[in-house]
Amino acid sequence: MEESLKGLGLFASSIIHLISIGKQENFNEIEEHIENADVVEYLYEKYRDHFYVHFDGSMYNNQQINAYFNRYTGYLEGNEERKFGVVGCNNGLLVLLAMLTDIITENEVNWHMDIQ
Repeated sequence: MEESLKGLGLFASSIIHLISIGKQENFNEIEEHIENADVVEYLYEKYRDHFYVHFDGSMYNNQQINAYFNRYTGYLEGNEERKFGVVGCNNGLLVLLAMLTDIITENEVNWHMDIQ
């Protein structure tokens, strides 16, 4: 299996879909699964019927995606509002999306659009 973050964008789209249909996750529950490096499997198993893409380990390297989130272990510690602007204990899915925007911040200076 490819050692990359391939599927990270699709995982983000799945989270957006879950939020749009009213699903919520307690932040502490999400944080626990981030620490256990199984947040992808946790959400996929819980909401399998609402995922348009399979995160069963057959197409994407869930370990890589989990490792991306796992690097935030200990970073938030109840400071999700100050660090990511997310308010409310049931907005764990929004915290995941906020974490995903960090990859943009880290790499945006290297991305360029071909402007005609």
